[in-house]
Amino acid sequence: QISSITSMTLLFVLPFLIYASLAVNPDGAMLTRFRNIANYDVVLWWITPYKDEDIRFFGHLTRNGGMTSFTSYVGHEFFWARPRQEHERGKRRQFFKVVPDKILYVHMDNNDPGSDDVVAQTQEELQFLHEYYHTYRRHWLSSYERPPPQLPFIDLMQNDDSAMKTNYKWVESDSYFWTCSPSSSQQKGAKKKHEICVVTSRAFFLWW
Repeated sequence: QISSITSMTLLFVLPFLIYASLAVNPDGAMLTRFRNIANYDVVLWWITPYKDEDIRFFGHLTRNGGMTSFTSYVGHEFFWARPRQEHERGKRRQFFKVVPDKILYVHMDNNDPGSDDVVAQTQEELQFLHEYYHTYRRHWLSSYERPPPQLPFIDLMQNDDSAMKTNYKWVESDSYFWTCSPSSSQQKGAKKKHEICVVTSRAFFLWW
């Protein structure tokens, strides 16, 4: 009976373990990015399963931050090489495979690195991506770091009657909600003004 319960538990849990191991996508497909932070150009090559084409070009990355991206899959195998040196096996470097918990792959050379800013920013981004994935079990797919949202404010004025004595920024819009019901009393083409008042960078009020 214990064996039967264990078997049933494994049958229930195993699909979820497989799903998680493939980085959310059951087929293992994932968006990947590649960056070169060495001080020279480098080419990314795929190691193919084909006998008549053992390697295939996947991108020329310029020195000091050159990037490319495409949809890859878990187990996809690559290596880096300087331009026109890919057929010299001794010149191929940093072989790697795509893994479920990583979406940014970096070519680096400690003997000839790129600028300090590019190297430091990339190391910081790699750490952020690692922590984000292992915290939320999904990849960060937005830009890093994503800039904060901004409203296109068109006017700035001082409200002297306000007890807070603060600056107000106003945005006006003639947009209105669509009406799908033919019986609606809203007239076709009617306009309704919306005003957004931002008191601070984090608090705002909406009137309509």
